[in-house]
Amino acid sequence: MSLSAHTAPTDAQPWLAKLPTEITETLTAPIETFIDGRNLACPMPLLKTKVGLRTVNMGNMLYLLATDPNSQTDIQAFCRQSNLPLYQYTTPNDTTEGFVYHFFILKSQ
Repeated sequence: MSLSAHTAPTDAQPWLAKLPTEITETLTAPIETFIDGRNLACPMPLLKTKVGLRTVNMGNMLYLLATDPNSQTDIQAFCRQSNLPLYQYTTPNDTTEGFVYHFFILKSQ
């Protein structure tokens, strides 16, 4: 099953539309929870991710947006330590300098 617009929360859809098709086609599980962690300093994106994963059903994904470059290291380390598959992509930030980091975390255990 590939990702379709109706499998993601409404507030995530504009962000998903910015990603190349080859990225969204690799996401094979529904996005159940969307967290907008833009403009939050670390460790807030990680903390919001940990809380958000509590409500994600097994086999579904959490989608996190972040703009703090340190969130890359934090989220990658958390997923590695928790044995959670992570899909990550970076896009330019439309409103300020820098980037938007897109994290898709599959709740597999």
